[in-house]
Parts: sequence; structure tokens; C-alpha cells
Amino acid sequence: MAYKPTSPDERDTKITIIRVVGGVDVVIASNVWAKKTTHRSDEAIQAMAATGTATHNFRMPYNPAVRSKDIIKEGSRRMAIIGPPMPVEGRTMMDVTAKEAGG
Repeated sequence: MAYKPTSPDERDTKITIIRVVGGVDVVIASNVWAKKTTHRSDEAIQAMAATGTATHNFRMPYNPAVRSKDIIKEGSRRMAIIGPPMPVEGRTMMDVTAKEAGG
């Protein structure tokens, strides 16, 4: 299987990673360019319709400070990171999955 690293041109979504500490948003990383992919399986589409939530994957530069309880902020939208960030591409990048509540 051919290995294809993520090109900087594919990273078209600017996000901020925040952590809520004592009710206050603490910025972990800002102005991070990521490749955003929305999960489109039949189950994901049914969940989006039924619950108003969407699940996204963000491939971004590797940052060991990002944790599974952090939040991704894209503009004014906030998405809870679900599951541990997964290092990819020789730890130069990482995949982070987040759930967005509709509204």
C-alpha cells in the first residue's frame, strides 16, 4: 500500500484547541490548519438526522499537548474531542475525532 502524506494544501480548516480549566477556556493551540473530514457512513448520517450531531476527523500537525477531553473550536462552533488523538505519518501529524452538536 502506497504511503501518501497529508499535503499542506489539503489542510483548509483553521481551528483552535482549548481546554476548560475551572470554567475558563485555556488555549492549547491556536491558528492550527487541519484537514477536516466529516464521517459519512450510513450510521453517521442516521445519527446526524436523529440527534443533530455530526462527527468530524481533523488531521493536523502533531501536538502532544492535545488530550481527549479538549475542545476544537472552528469559528464560533465548539466540538468535543472524543477518543484519544492518534499519531500518524511518523508522528508528524495526528488524527483527532470530534463530535459537533447541532443547534
